[in-house]
Amino acid sequence: PDISYVDLNRLIAQVNAAVTCSFRFPAVSNRIDLATLETNLVPYPMLHQIVPSYAPLLSKYYEFSGDPTVASLTKAVSHTALVSTKGRGKLLGGHLQYRGNISEGVANKSCERLKAAGLESSWQSCLKMAVSKQAPGNLPAGYLQKFDKSLTMLSNTSAVTSTL
Repeated sequence: PDISYVDLNRLIAQVNAAVTCSFRFPAVSNRIDLATLETNLVPYPMLHQIVPSYAPLLSKYYEFSGDPTVASLTKAVSHTALVSTKGRGKLLGGHLQYRGNISEGVANKSCERLKAAGLESSWQSCLKMAVSKQAPGNLPAGYLQKFDKSLTMLSNTSAVTSTL
């Protein structure tokens, strides 16, 4: 089936809900408000090209058994950030928002593996993380599969500026 504008709007709503969940629901760690998020993501006023990443991003028509792991979610969103900057710029800041039945220790280990794998060398500034136990919602009749956990990453990159 083709993806409609309604499906794209629902995806954008899903990402926005994930970004704001750390101050709408009790967070396990690093409760972050919008001012803190802006401070971490935008180190310089003229560099504010935010790139969102969301995982898992699977159609309900795709057969998938099981639940994605924290490591697979982290790998999926970091791949988007790396591809968006490949050879054109630096990642200036980032925020990882884990949602669902995820322990803080597992999320921290996943972030440490991300840093050890070389993503950290692409970062000029900082990478922040927050964990919320609130499971991601899913709109009825939506295009996406429902999962018990998700990860949203917002990254700021200087690569977009070089293309303008």
